[in-house]
Amino acid sequence: TEIFDGFSKTVSKCKFIPVVCGSSLENGGISNLLEIIAKSFPSYISKKHFKAISKQDNKEMQIEISENGNFCGFCFKTVLDQFNGKLSFIRVLNGEIKKDDEVLIVEKNNKFKVTKILQPFGNKIEEMEKGVTGDIIVLQKLDDISTTYTIGSKDISYTYAFDKLPQPVYSVAISAKDKNTEDKLISTLHKFSEEDPTLIVKYDPETKQNVISGMGELHLEVYFSKIRKQLKLEFETSIPRINYKETITKQVESRYKHKKQSGGHGQYGEVAIRVSPNKRGEGFKFVNSIVGGVIPKQYIPGVEKGLIEGLNNGVLGKFPIIDIIVELFDGSYHEVDSSEMSFKIAARQALKDAMTKGDPILLEPIMNLSVYAMDKYTGDIISDLNGKRGKILGMDPIPGGLTLIKAEVPHSELLRYATDLKSITQGTASFELEFSHYSPITGKLAEQVIEERKKFITAEEEE
Repeated sequence: TEIFDGFSKTVSKCKFIPVVCGSSLENGGISNLLEIIAKSFPSYISKKHFKAISKQDNKEMQIEISENGNFCGFCFKTVLDQFNGKLSFIRVLNGEIKKDDEVLIVEKNNKFKVTKILQPFGNKIEEMEKGVTGDIIVLQKLDDISTTYTIGSKDISYTYAFDKLPQPVYSVAISAKDKNTEDKLISTLHKFSEEDPTLIVKYDPETKQNVISGMGELHLEVYFSKIRKQLKLEFETSIPRINYKETITKQVESRYKHKKQSGGHGQYGEVAIRVSPNKRGEGFKFVNSIVGGVIPKQYIPGVEKGLIEGLNNGVLGKFPIIDIIVELFDGSYHEVDSSEMSFKIAARQALKDAMTKGDPILLEPIMNLSVYAMDKYTGDIISDLNGKRGKILGMDPIPGGLTLIKAEVPHSELLRYATDLKSITQGTASFELEFSHYSPITGKLAEQVIEERKKFITAEEEE
């Protein structure tokens, strides 16, 4: 008894981690594992409190665990079953949930009525009357609930503070070989992402690609294999295109007059704009400096709309334009022929002219990279990052003979970094990525990007 008591206390404090050897295929050691869990691991109720995030001020708070408290549950898993539909696995964190209860989905502020409470037993699911604190229950066919969502009684105003999910580090663009099956392919991938929150599927409107992201090459290949075997769908994968941008480097002025006469009312609108570089990351800013009514107020929104439309296509490679300030300072109108559309067209053309005169440059996305690796590999990792145009920000020792390497690296150099790092460290290192900022790219690299972009646009127009 003393051994089990001490074992339980040290395990609950994470000072002792038991290792049990066995085989799930041969069913060896499974009963021993379950016995250790049942006898020695602390129950959920022994925690006394759980962490939550307040909906009012977004601050962390402690919620006392009580079987008599307000019901709160956390969806930790989603399964899409071909016979039972969508199954949401819920850990009951507080209180109890019964059939016919009205329950709130906290993140969406939506309510639903509980029609059936299920409990999983191996590969079977049995119905039960209620779920109490500490139980794992299953709710069926609830489209509004996703993994990591909090549900509860109408009185709760917090979400469960779950551990941060790892960010995907490996991405590929995917497309069906037969365009008629494209929708089915993407729909299937979205279903997989409901079950696995570390699998991200999204359409990038700038590169016009469906991009699937995960924790590594093997992670994605598991789902690709399912699609090939279960759905018999043929598809292609490729390296995703990078979201480059354009901007200007000096202040310029541009004037454009849109004038068209084709019977009846014509079209007339003239704008004069002053375009200046904005601070990096500040985006687009429109300034209306019109005085004396040279352009009537009702046409100013048309000018702004034309400028916003013009931001979609730069002059170097038709990449989106960012980080500019556009000041409308002069123009003219016609009593009969002017319209919002006329000023919209004039503004769009004036911006295009200004971009041409403003010494435009190409911008590439720069990522913050954090690499966790064994000390003996740091030299090779840094050498590799230097070869990828990376900027090393620092190195910090962390427990366990590991080093955290922080760097800024162009996104285009990291599209296959999961594979590169695995090769350098024999699969022992890990890394995290997040967007940092956009930075100018010049010379042969910029020329190569623009040339590839022109080929892509030409091919798209031919289709």
